[in-house]
Amino acid sequence: MIVHRVGLRTVLFGVLLAAGLPLAGCSAPGQPPAAAAPSAAVAPSAAVAPPTVAAPSAGVVPSAKNLVGLWTLTSFTVERDGIKTDAFGSGAKGTLTFDASGRFSLTIVRAGLPKFAANNRDTGTPEENQAVLRGSIAYFGTYAVAAAESALLFHLEASTFPNWDGSDQKRPFTLSGDELRWVNRSPSAGAGTGALVWRRAK
Repeated sequence: MIVHRVGLRTVLFGVLLAAGLPLAGCSAPGQPPAAAAPSAAVAPSAAVAPPTVAAPSAGVVPSAKNLVGLWTLTSFTVERDGIKTDAFGSGAKGTLTFDASGRFSLTIVRAGLPKFAANNRDTGTPEENQAVLRGSIAYFGTYAVAAAESALLFHLEASTFPNWDGSDQKRPFTLSGDELRWVNRSPSAGAGTGALVWRRAK
């Protein structure tokens, strides 16, 4: 009697085949194992976008750092008894500077000031001196922002209007984009309310 020695693998293959069971992962004897079906790919998790910081809305009072830079005068009007006039005439020029350390300087000059006939600032005529005095203002010092009051707080160290030297002054203000507006309820020229508009220099 001849005994056929059958490998365990052959027996298992025959059993599975006779039973009609799936042969995934199995192969016929003598054949290399069948490749397993690839598992479903796991989709990588969606990248999380970094949070964005919303820009301040127009008219919202910013911190002092939002004011840092150079500004040029757009208009300066004074209202008295319901009548508005240009404080320094049409075409006045002005600059305003805020630095990051909390200091500021401001200069406004009327257009078309008369030249001094003597070409010497110390020997101007009374009319020339008055024209320059009335046609310009400058002051400098330190500043801060009072956000709760929507106000700029100025400490004037010196001014071409000496009555303001050493004074502390408040200016209600708004900032919308590159436009800065403030109100001065005690202008240097006396009664009335001054309204200044500045634009950030590019």
